[in-house]
This record gives sequence, C-alpha cells and structure tokens, in this order.
Amino acid sequence: MHGPGTVGAIKIDWDAPVELTDEIRAAMAPHDLDTMRAGRVLKGFVVGGVTYPRGTLAFRVAEAHELFLELPFEPAVAARLVKVPGTWTAEALGTMTHHRGTVGTEDDEERIDVVLATRVPGLSRAKARRLLEDGKVRVGGQPILKQNHRLRVGDVVELTIEVPEPN
Repeated sequence: MHGPGTVGAIKIDWDAPVELTDEIRAAMAPHDLDTMRAGRVLKGFVVGGVTYPRGTLAFRVAEAHELFLELPFEPAVAARLVKVPGTWTAEALGTMTHHRGTVGTEDDEERIDVVLATRVPGLSRAKARRLLEDGKVRVGGQPILKQNHRLRVGDVVELTIEVPEPN
C-alpha cells in the first residue's frame, strides 16, 4: 500500500478489464471489494525498492485515500520485471549529427517525442515534433510521423539533425 502522494504521477488505466480472482478476493476485505476501483498500470515504476511492471493490477479503495498494488498473476506480464537497458549514440557527419538508439525498459510504451527530447542532448519536444512531421525520424527503418507513436523495448530509433554552423 502506498499513499496518494507517493503514487500521484503513476499512469493507470482505470477502464482496463480486471478479473477479480479468488486470490484477489481473499486478499481484500469484503467491504473494500464493493467500493474499490480496479485498473492496470500503463508504465512500470519503482517505489521504495519494489518494482511494479506495466500491467500490474491497481486497486483504489477510496478516492485520493489509498492505492493498493498487486503484482500480476500472468507469467507474461511478470516476465517484464527484467530490466533491458537502452543504448543511445551520436555520430558527427560534417554539419549533421546522426543519432541512433535502442529502446530499453525505462522508455517502453513512452511517446516517441518524449523519448527523443530525453535522450538526444539539446533536443526539445517541439523540435522532436518538427523532425517527426518532416519524416526525419525512423523506427525500425520506417519513418514515424506522429508524435504520439509509442515505443517498445528493442525498437531502433534513428534520426539525423543538422547542426547549425557557428557564426
């Protein structure tokens, strides 16, 4: 159990279908089952040394009061606990810089414009969106034009940025 201040920024899909299994019913008080909301975590996170992967079941018993989190029972979701590091490189090519990255666990299911602004030094989200709209960003060799494209672990992202000449 974590208080609302701890979990305020966690992304949860409260409309996701959640089966109330016998294990969940046994773990929750009967009066809590009647009033709780259930959903699934959209992006993994760590609180107090405990890792909650994407897909973890989330339970809110009272609005803005408590959030109960249980690790998922599905083996495929539990397997996502394995951390995969992302790699990002940059290579200068005259007046251009070629960036190449492989998406790791920490950027899984994140928007491409957010990842680019985080991983490419000096690149803002606005500039990332312009590069996307101009077809200068590729994932797996295919141009990605939309800023809301969600990346997956293992995706290879490439873009080339023109470096302004010094005055």
